[in-house]
Amino acid sequence: ITKSRVYRVKLEKEKLRVEELSKVKERFLANVSHELKTPLQTIIGYTELMEAEPTKENISVVKNSADHLNYLVSDILDYSKIMTDKFELTDRTFDFRSVLEYAYQSQLPLLHGKQIDFKLLCNFENQEIIVRGDEFRLRQILINLVNNAIKFTNSGCIILKADIIDKEKDNYSIELAVKDTGCGIAHEHQETIFEYFEQIEDKDTLIFQKGTGLGLAIVKQLILRMNASIRLESEIGKGTTFFINIKLPKGNMREFAANLVNPIDHLPNKPNFIPHIHVIDDEPYILDLIKNIFDKNAIEGSFFSSVDQFLDAARISEPKIVITDLRMPGKDGMQLNEIIKSMFPSNNIYMMAMTAQATPEQIKELMELGFDAVLSKPFKKMELLAAIYQGCETTASIVRAEMLEPEDDASIDLQIDKDLEVLRKLIQQNDTDRLEDLLHRLSSRVGFSGDEKLALLLRKYELDIRSNPKDEGILNSLFDAIKAYEAEKPSA
Repeated sequence: ITKSRVYRVKLEKEKLRVEELSKVKERFLANVSHELKTPLQTIIGYTELMEAEPTKENISVVKNSADHLNYLVSDILDYSKIMTDKFELTDRTFDFRSVLEYAYQSQLPLLHGKQIDFKLLCNFENQEIIVRGDEFRLRQILINLVNNAIKFTNSGCIILKADIIDKEKDNYSIELAVKDTGCGIAHEHQETIFEYFEQIEDKDTLIFQKGTGLGLAIVKQLILRMNASIRLESEIGKGTTFFINIKLPKGNMREFAANLVNPIDHLPNKPNFIPHIHVIDDEPYILDLIKNIFDKNAIEGSFFSSVDQFLDAARISEPKIVITDLRMPGKDGMQLNEIIKSMFPSNNIYMMAMTAQATPEQIKELMELGFDAVLSKPFKKMELLAAIYQGCETTASIVRAEMLEPEDDASIDLQIDKDLEVLRKLIQQNDTDRLEDLLHRLSSRVGFSGDEKLALLLRKYELDIRSNPKDEGILNSLFDAIKAYEAEKPSA
């Protein structure tokens, strides 16, 4: 009898668990189908309008809806990974200040039409904070919180704040805050707001969160996996503040400089020469899209719907830059990478992978397997061109040579001197676009040379110029800093 009772209790618990899972699945499908169909309807409707009247406003609506759709799909994929315990954080060296700058700059366009003062504040404004951790996920957390603040704030201010509250021997203890003057969150909802599919609707306070109900739940899971904590303070009609307390290990400057070698976060200058590029993808629309981008940017390319088609061409003319999808019928991009290594063992062919599953973990794996860049689908024109331009300027062997076998000190110093001369001219010409790109590359080169003081200085001015490109005071300060450095530098 006792065993029978135990079994009944277990069966009842299992039944309740299955019923709860079924309810969660129903809520998930209901939320997701609604949220996906909304931007899809906008895209379909406005595409039809553009057939008759292709106005700039219509194109903008389609683009914004596509971006929103991409955001929703990313949330769904993250939720799937977390629920199946296939979610991993990466560990790389990065500049914490750049994460703040990115979260701030990327959200500025969302303020259009709103009377909101958006501020970025930190107590380490003139310092480089080099740390280790998952840069991509930290960005995701901050962007999600800032995005929510903008969504629920019509006037007043939003503040993204970061303070170092303790500097230990090996770690930084950091407190982050995202504060808004929006509608606020009722006390009874503050405990459940981090649960999956939780959407707040209160007709009295006009609080309603559009979306899948996954964003804050994913934020909470990411923060827990980083051994960090999150809390909120909110009052109806006055606003909300989210606080994050996180401890990040201090990073090594040489590792940080190495990580700067392969950036695809801004468009560098177009190189003087772009070799013929080979593109492989089984989806004809993707090939047409890339061909159109190439045509409008004077880039020559050949396009193939299968690996076998490409290999026939490669046997006749050796490729220099190859862009390949990873998942294709027959031979895929991973197999192609191995085939190219065996076909051209002594040559430096720049390999770029395209994938719809470009998680930080997969990007790291692909780079270790020999790919030189990874393009995440859906990609933007700037991201494609940046990867191509980078492939033209530095082939795979040059990138790895800088990381693993640096040039001798004399040649590095000579190149740095030449770059500093160009730097002075760009300052005098007020050419901030080229200046930012040169500072980015030069800080990496200087980091490899071992001059961490100069590398940090260059990196600081790169971030300053990116944030305030029209501030002549920054250019004057940079010019004086370079003169002071050269005056202190020992003569050869």
